[in-house]
Amino acid sequence: MYFSSKWFSPFLSLLIISVLSGCNRKNETTANETTPEMTMTYITTFQFGRPDRIAIEYYNKMSDQRDSISAQSKYEITDSGKIDEFMNLASKLADQGDIMIKMGDVPVLNVILFYPDKKMYFTFYQNKVKTPDTSFYADSPEEEKILHGFLFSLLNK
Repeated sequence: MYFSSKWFSPFLSLLIISVLSGCNRKNETTANETTPEMTMTYITTFQFGRPDRIAIEYYNKMSDQRDSISAQSKYEITDSGKIDEFMNLASKLADQGDIMIKMGDVPVLNVILFYPDKKMYFTFYQNKVKTPDTSFYADSPEEEKILHGFLFSLLNK
């Protein structure tokens, strides 16, 4: 088979440039891809380790989050003293509640704990915390009320 140098040389140059451009584009795409967001899991105990930061999100209704309606208010706790205060309050809560509650479309406060390799969360429905075993306290303990008040005071700053 005979190839004319008139068209073979430009063809070869175009082929080499295309291959190199394609390789470069692939590397650029790889470099610009974002890492997938970490999955969030519900806490298994109130004796969790100290997070790097904490986000709190308040929704007017439980259905707002499901319906992709933005939180009414948000706050991020990064101050070391406030994280320590939060840890002190949360660690006093019992991991098991006494009752199950059927909820209506009540206000929700999500507490999201950020760690280097994971995210965990727990939730207040109205002013009652859902415990790690998914139940609620029959009689709201003082610690629950104080933690709820502390988180709302931060949201209202």
